[in-house]
Amino acid sequence: MISIVQYGSDTCQPCGALETKLGAWVKEHEGIDYSYVSVELEPAKAA
Repeated sequence: MISIVQYGSDTCQPCGALETKLGAWVKEHEGIDYSYVSVELEPAKAA
């Protein structure tokens, strides 16, 4: 299994666009785990 973790900001438009595209891509491919970590909401994970 492959895991993809995206770190981004809720106010960052490119981050939101990438989150949408990666989310759709992951649905088309089996064995991929994708998660998004907001640097504002979870700063400890982003550090």
